[in-house]
Amino acid sequence: MVVRSFDDRPFYLKIDGKWVYVDEAVLRNHPGGSAITTYRNKDASTVFHTFHAESKEAYRWLQQLKKECPTQDPKIVEEKVCTTSGLRFLS
Repeated sequence: MVVRSFDDRPFYLKIDGKWVYVDEAVLRNHPGGSAITTYRNKDASTVFHTFHAESKEAYRWLQQLKKECPTQDPKIVEEKVCTTSGLRFLS
């Protein structure tokens, strides 16, 4: 059996041309578990739409992130740090 370590540091995902910040709260509560970390600092548009096509909650989450997270590039430092800690996943 191979045990892989889980990197729970915050990171960005690019979805539909928009970089969104994924923090520890999202990582803990993501229904897909650590699979989200596969796309750390990468474009996850295709996989997001593939796995979440029927999830209204996932699209509400994404729209909220796009409103609250003005970053277009994770290398840009902003005045306001965008966090997802106020967002909750529903089971």
